[in-house]
Amino acid sequence: HQAVIELDKHFARFGLIMHLGNPSTKSKSEAMFFPASLKQAKEDLSNNTLPENLLLPNNKHIHFTNKFKYLGSTITLLLNEDIEIETRISKAKSLMGAAKSFFDNKDVDKRIKSQVYVSGPLNALLWGCESWNLSKDNLRKLSAFHHGAIRRIIGKI
Repeated sequence: HQAVIELDKHFARFGLIMHLGNPSTKSKSEAMFFPASLKQAKEDLSNNTLPENLLLPNNKHIHFTNKFKYLGSTITLLLNEDIEIETRISKAKSLMGAAKSFFDNKDVDKRIKSQVYVSGPLNALLWGCESWNLSKDNLRKLSAFHHGAIRRIIGKI
């Protein structure tokens, strides 16, 4: 509690503002509480259990969240990449769908299709992957999407 007040004062010195909420407005600034054990984190996530809002002077508050986006990546209580990978696959599928007529066109050379795939959908799929700790299940999901995209490019779908 005191740390948040000090942080708000520190930000103010540089002209930065913590967007604090009040009883009728949710704060734009969010806090995330990480339980001591993975078991407790899984329970909290499945039950959507969140700590009480941090109450600050002048009736301001900061609310807690189970996940948030930071620098384009989704952080969760479980500290794994499951939601991030699902999001990336969804974005890549969206790009493949937007270019469906291009990828299905028999008159476009396969090399051009592969270059477009690498520069668009594959780039969206693997954005930020250098920091992922992949589980076998997530690797299987990524491979399934990639192999499906390759089949579409070579005309096997």
